Amino acid sequence: MARTKTLENNLERLLGEDLIRSDFHEFLITECAGGNAGTYYDVETGKEHLCIAGNFHADETGKIIKFTNHASNEGTYELGFRVVLDDEYKSGYSKIIDCYSYSGKELPTTLKNVIAGTVMGYNYQMRKAKK
Repeated sequence: MARTKTLENNLERLLGEDLIRSDFHEFLITECAGGNAGTYYDVETGKEHLCIAGNFHADETGKIIKFTNHASNEGTYELGFRVVLDDEYKSGYSKIIDCYSYSGKELPTTLKNVIAGTVMGYNYQMRKAKK
């Protein structure tokens, strides 16, 4: 039950109410496209897209605490998502293609599972919302 609530909280933070304005998307607009985030080649469309990366802190349950580029606080894990930029989507983002950790420590299984579910839920909702 707690995992489900945490997953719902994460998806709300990533998607907002309208799949456009959300904590996550507001944070991403402050980030630079390309650079370390690189590009993504979509084999279905034959197009190459710039990517953007957004870092965040999560607790051991997988709950996203804050989107930030600052070092994590004690008791949280420093992670990030790599997201594909695509103007065929209302938000300008199509999907999360990578999740990475800066923490340098083993991630708890619950955290990994909830974040994996968060990525799947985000990608599913974004795919449904394509223009």
